[in-house]
Amino acid sequence: MKPLNAFNLDRRIRGIGLAGALNVSLARAGIATAALAGLSASLWIDLRPAHAQVVERRVSAEGTGPSRGHAIHDALINAGAQAFGLRLQASTTTTLASTEINIDTASTSVLVDAFNKRIAREVRTPGDRPILGYTIDRIERTGSGLWSARITIRHSDYEKLGAPSDRRSMAVFVKPHAQGQSLLRAIEPALIATRRFDVLSRDTSQAFDRETRFLRSGDAAPAELARLGQGLGADYIAVIEFDGLRISNNQQERIALSGEVYVRSQISGAIRLEIVEMASRKKKWSGRESLAAVFEGAPQVDPEMLAQRLEDAAAALVARMTSVIYPIEIIRVEGDRIFINRGEGVVMPGDRLEVLALGAELRDPQSGESLGESETPVGLAEIIEVSPKFSVARLVAGGLRASAKHVLRAPPSAMAAPTPAARPPASSAAPPADNRHFLQR
Repeated sequence: MKPLNAFNLDRRIRGIGLAGALNVSLARAGIATAALAGLSASLWIDLRPAHAQVVERRVSAEGTGPSRGHAIHDALINAGAQAFGLRLQASTTTTLASTEINIDTASTSVLVDAFNKRIAREVRTPGDRPILGYTIDRIERTGSGLWSARITIRHSDYEKLGAPSDRRSMAVFVKPHAQGQSLLRAIEPALIATRRFDVLSRDTSQAFDRETRFLRSGDAAPAELARLGQGLGADYIAVIEFDGLRISNNQQERIALSGEVYVRSQISGAIRLEIVEMASRKKKWSGRESLAAVFEGAPQVDPEMLAQRLEDAAAALVARMTSVIYPIEIIRVEGDRIFINRGEGVVMPGDRLEVLALGAELRDPQSGESLGESETPVGLAEIIEVSPKFSVARLVAGGLRASAKHVLRAPPSAMAAPTPAARPPASSAAPPADNRHFLQR
């Protein structure tokens, strides 16, 4: 005989009813079932282990009906309305009672299974068993001849990981290109590093399908089904694309006087980023970042060089976007130490940022749209410490204004693309000139 665990107990409850399952499990544990004789019908024992982020909720409701079973079923309908936003028509109760089960004689598990099927038809729920069980808190016949019942249902629910936040969700779409995956690998980490967006995965469907099959199998605890149906929709879509990516390999130049040959390879073109609001399809921001880079002494642009250039350009592009939508803010000042709300992946020690004091809000007189607040340069700050979620800066020029709100932005000169490290020139024994240009489509 198999050991009595959470999954086996759950199956027994479904198969022989709650009371029978409790009698079996308690008898195997050496506990006399007669000891239960004086307990009310609301007693239930939950032997299932706790699951991180999957919690069990309880909802109580009352119901009435011409019979004991109808009163319980009416209470189930009302509890389902509270738990799942369920709104069943009055005919639903009649249909369920007449065609699916005899609600006056059905066991607990049979009634729950039948009701779960009805819920699954009416609303989107995780799996076919959103209700784990119910208990009768009170059942009695009223003076009018009707029955009145109060029940408490148990259902699984999912609590989101992490602390609540106001981050907007964003899905990334890369327009088709031979280097599309390389661009995706560059832009997603840059967006995540801003800590301003929840970046949604849309390219791992096989992994999600595999996990979904496991959760629906008999190997997963029933409550784990609450993890399904929790996918987030995107508030924004980040559309990223190449704008004329061109790689020129093995460009050679021979010096007439010395006969020395210089070799270089280069990247030209740019990447474009658009931020589109999903609900309205409005373009909220767009920008372009050059990929131009020259690699002295390199006979070709290898994948590592291209990946690094894409990472640099993506980081610069995302930094410009977030500086407009979510500028860096000062969150605390301790003496000459200024704490800002950006960390690793966004700033580095030695970076210098312009400090601006915010003034009155500006509005477009024609559209009424807010144009933001006026900004007055008041100083220059240098990053001295970087942590995963925040950084520390120190003023190297100017000063903060008392009682004013301040933001920090990269000076315009700092937004230029970094120049790749130069490589030494090739010797006269360099390979023959190629000078072919490869346009990647």
